[in-house]
Amino acid sequence: MDTILVFSDTARLGNLLGDIPLTVIKTSSRAELARMIVETDDLRILIIDIKEKTGLHKPFFYSLAKSFPLLKVILITENIIDDCPSNCIQLHRGKIKDKLKPVIESTAPVNSGNERRKFNRFDWPLKGHLLQKGRQRRTCNVRSMSAGGAFLESIESPPQTGSRFLIRIDFQDFRVLTNCEIMDSRHASSNLPAGFGVRFTDLTQASAQVIDRIVEDALIHALLSPESKPEIPSIGEEELLTASFDIL
Repeated sequence: MDTILVFSDTARLGNLLGDIPLTVIKTSSRAELARMIVETDDLRILIIDIKEKTGLHKPFFYSLAKSFPLLKVILITENIIDDCPSNCIQLHRGKIKDKLKPVIESTAPVNSGNERRKFNRFDWPLKGHLLQKGRQRRTCNVRSMSAGGAFLESIESPPQTGSRFLIRIDFQDFRVLTNCEIMDSRHASSNLPAGFGVRFTDLTQASAQVIDRIVEDALIHALLSPESKPEIPSIGEEELLTASFDIL
């Protein structure tokens, strides 16, 4: 069953959400809000119902839209907030009795179609190198990386879809080296430049768990401190050995 996450400083939404057949989780803590957004696999809708002067401003909404572009966000406010991202629906507090439920019911489940993401992903300023025997190394900016793969920025023609390469991605004090499969190319969008995706094909489970953990940590930090620049992660020696990463 899909989940609705409610961030509110009051109990005013209790009766309105009581008869909706979805799991409703409520929090008034920003730290818990960030953690729940990142960790809730079936999160369908985020409802933000707070006074405007509580520290949640547009940088948070844009950070949220960048990291979770498929998440529907409902903002309940007294006054319209200008220039909010397109995934935000604003409802006036005095009209939510009539409008909130129809908006929720019109939002598609997260497991419909092919939109659901298996892994969280984050956009660090990383470099990736595609390696194939007998061919010149191809270096690209790595964007939107997850434990399942990455998006490589490129204005050149991408390698053939389905072809296999060895990919090396350099972090601060370690590098990931794994085989990958080339996915379809994409045109530039509001979240990503032109490029193509790669799917990791033989990343070990331990390595995937470490990447997933540092992605989650980065996402939570980006939501709590949306105006700070993302730092390239480093990991401890014990995790390097466990995950079989190479030390730089």
